[in-house]
Amino acid sequence: STDRTMGLREEMGWGETWIVQARGPQVMGGYLGRPEATAQVLDGENWFDTGDLGYLLPDGSLMITGRAKDTIVLANGENIEPTPLEDALLAHPLVQQVMVVGQDRRTLAALVVPDESALEEQKEGGSAEPARLVETLRRELNQLLAQRRGSRREERLGALAIVDPFTIENGLLTQTLKQRRDRIAATHQARIDALYAT
Repeated sequence: STDRTMGLREEMGWGETWIVQARGPQVMGGYLGRPEATAQVLDGENWFDTGDLGYLLPDGSLMITGRAKDTIVLANGENIEPTPLEDALLAHPLVQQVMVVGQDRRTLAALVVPDESALEEQKEGGSAEPARLVETLRRELNQLLAQRRGSRREERLGALAIVDPFTIENGLLTQTLKQRRDRIAATHQARIDALYAT
């Protein structure tokens, strides 16, 4: 028989984001012969840290919102989950890929890979000046972020940089096309620093 009950580890309010943990006979008991690695993912009560962030919906189902390691902590201590913001930004026709940055900074910024065909159309329409185009795009992206349900002021972009595509070949995407956030940040560190220097 299978136990289908889901118990809460501790009381929490609906919609509050927490690290998702799991425990049960189907969850691993640890890494064989690697107690230090086991201690990183299992606590003393055998709760497994999935590394995911999520919250419970009123119907009891779990909504996964991102990865704990991706959380951006601004200089003022605000925690920002970049994945929902990036998902919203991808709705803009000029944005093909995007990564939000801002760890230990006062504001967020974004590395944007433009959709080349949409960018060419924009330039033909008279917005060829790069500085004006970047500022217009930043304003439009902030409008998208402001329209998100539960939007917060800290989730606005203070700056953005146009960068080359993230690909498997340049090591910035995994084989499953997930962004390698640490490598993208390292590759574009000078650009990121320049965004905050102005």
